[in-house]
Amino acid sequence: MDRLKKYCEANNLHHILNTDIKSFIGIANNNVQPPTLEEIANATEIWVDASYDPIMVEKDPWSGVLANIKKTNTNVKALTCDFTYWYKTDPDIIYCPFWFMAVYPFNFTPKAQRRFKFSCLNRELKPHRLMNFCLFHEADYFTDSCISFWGKAMYNELTPEQHNDNLDRMMNKCNDPHIADIFGKIRHLVPYSPYEDGYSGQNDHGVTHLAYTDTYINLVTETSCDFIDLYVHCDAPILTEKTTKPLLCRQMFLMCAQTGAVQFMRDLGFDMFDDIIDHSYDKIEGFVPKTYAIHAELLRLSKLDLEKIFIQNSSRLEQNYLRLFRPEFMKLITKQMK
Repeated sequence: MDRLKKYCEANNLHHILNTDIKSFIGIANNNVQPPTLEEIANATEIWVDASYDPIMVEKDPWSGVLANIKKTNTNVKALTCDFTYWYKTDPDIIYCPFWFMAVYPFNFTPKAQRRFKFSCLNRELKPHRLMNFCLFHEADYFTDSCISFWGKAMYNELTPEQHNDNLDRMMNKCNDPHIADIFGKIRHLVPYSPYEDGYSGQNDHGVTHLAYTDTYINLVTETSCDFIDLYVHCDAPILTEKTTKPLLCRQMFLMCAQTGAVQFMRDLGFDMFDDIIDHSYDKIEGFVPKTYAIHAELLRLSKLDLEKIFIQNSSRLEQNYLRLFRPEFMKLITKQMK
């Protein structure tokens, strides 16, 4: 809400009533309360913010929330982080780049020589993250990778039974015999976070982790990744801080995300290093074949001189970083919010 408020103030949009979609069904989000019926009725325009979560605003229960608000005021727009809406002209649903609006410069000096080839951090359980953990562990480049799987604090909040139930649920969603075989051998390693001593388990929006400071290529495992028919109403193609952080840290990266995520980054003007990285996996639907394709590409990349490649392309990485803070970028990415 604060980010959206700052955006509206900066763009002289003082006539808009901003509110949080979750507050209407009693979900606390920074103590934001829904506006009163009088405030809704008198508002010139209402922006209902759902841009921070993978919420599919066109489906229940969130579409029901919007329908109820429209009974009082029809001039309502839902803000979503579903990047497919950046391409659309929709009178009711518009793309709001929540995580791109929040970036700010870090005092970060990229190192030419880095300890790890690849990094992949995974705080929360998701089936594509379990699959990546398995494929990393099986790969020759495992010892050259800085990875984690499930935050320690989140794990410690659960009973052993809850822990096992969650892992079984993720494993069943993968529904892949090869992954099941690997995970059966390494399950005892979970929670796996060897480079996170004292890690709190909370969302870390900083870039001090070795995964960013001491790694050449980052594998982004986004909140959603083509979970076809696996999750109800919460598989919107959303990009989070996991996508902006490698840009901030001048890293090349691959995206284990919803189909079209890489193309979206290209359309925003970012260099995805297509001359170095084969991003053809971006067109593969379904997280299981997509993840296998990504690791086939990681295997190929692992055999290259990544230090040399990094040094040769440092200026291109710097341009990606600088683009995040250019006015023309914010104008482009917020084009639906006019």
